[in-house]
Amino acid sequence: MNTQPDPSQNPRLWARRQAYAASLLPPNFADNVLRAARLRRDEPAAHTRVWRFFHNPFALSALTACACLVAVVLFHTQSASQANEENLAGWRDLAEQVASLDPL
Repeated sequence: MNTQPDPSQNPRLWARRQAYAASLLPPNFADNVLRAARLRRDEPAAHTRVWRFFHNPFALSALTACACLVAVVLFHTQSASQANEENLAGWRDLAEQVASLDPL
């Protein structure tokens, strides 16, 4: 089992580990962390604004209505195009039959 060392058992070892860990960090690490935290607190991130937008019931309803409208328009366009092709094929057949009766 991997357990954390207890600093009260060997304080010198703990102090050496802390010194080694501190040597790995840049000298202005704490300032950078605090500056980044302040920036994030002062201005909301883009994903936060998007998240708030989707939690607005009216905006979510409008977005859903737009998506449904787009789906209906696409379905209607496809259906109308297919119906036009079928009707034109029927008229071509009728025109060929009439043309074959013309010589009589």
